[in-house]
Amino acid sequence: MRNIIVGLLLICFVVNACHKEDDTPQPTTGSISGMVAPAGAADLVVAEYVGPGEPKNYSVVPDANTGVFKFSNLTPGTYYLAFAPNIKYRRRYEILEVIVATGKDTDMGVRTFTLNPISCKINGTSRAWETNANYSSPNFSTSGRSLIGKFQDNGSYYLTLSITLDAVTGPGTYVCKETSASSITYSMSSSGLMISRKWSSANAGGNATVVITAIDPVAKTISGSFTGTLTPSTGTTADSQVITDGDFIMNYQ
Repeated sequence: MRNIIVGLLLICFVVNACHKEDDTPQPTTGSISGMVAPAGAADLVVAEYVGPGEPKNYSVVPDANTGVFKFSNLTPGTYYLAFAPNIKYRRRYEILEVIVATGKDTDMGVRTFTLNPISCKINGTSRAWETNANYSSPNFSTSGRSLIGKFQDNGSYYLTLSITLDAVTGPGTYVCKETSASSITYSMSSSGLMISRKWSSANAGGNATVVITAIDPVAKTISGSFTGTLTPSTGTTADSQVITDGDFIMNYQ
């Protein structure tokens, strides 16, 4: 009788053990991870679920210190991944197709971004331009035009920023004030409406400062920062364009 009882206990133990193993939760979702470099280059990473099933949209902010990002608890299926860069960095014109599998993490590796040649805030709004510079001491100049919109009947809308210096001898601080020889100008124009508005540090009440931090004659790059208050030709300071947080790093010829 004792052997029978022991045998029954062993059977119950085995059955319960098997039952517990069957109750272990199984993964039903997957994830996408990766890194943007340098850290801070992308403000947002967006993932669009396109099926099977109803479309869904997700977004995450990469870690400010490491650039690492991760989408967790994603429905298995196909996703499109895109990056929204910080205004100081060039946009990557790519949409990545990603397959998420149950219980798996899809590692996208490192997505590297490069700096825009010129960026700044104008009256608090971030702007950026892709351009190069002309530099042959003592003369430095650059001009960038960016398309910010198209209108069905009125053509395209552009913003242009130009910097001109006539006494560059090397890294240093250069002040532009009410002189066209050394100035920063900013304009808005529409190709369809034939409208153009222009502000400059060379106008009455205008001023600007350009700080050149480095000139590399081997790599032919020039970098620095700039600020300013640009006024219209009427000199009306109430209609001025205030430049802050200006940065540039460009190739020159």
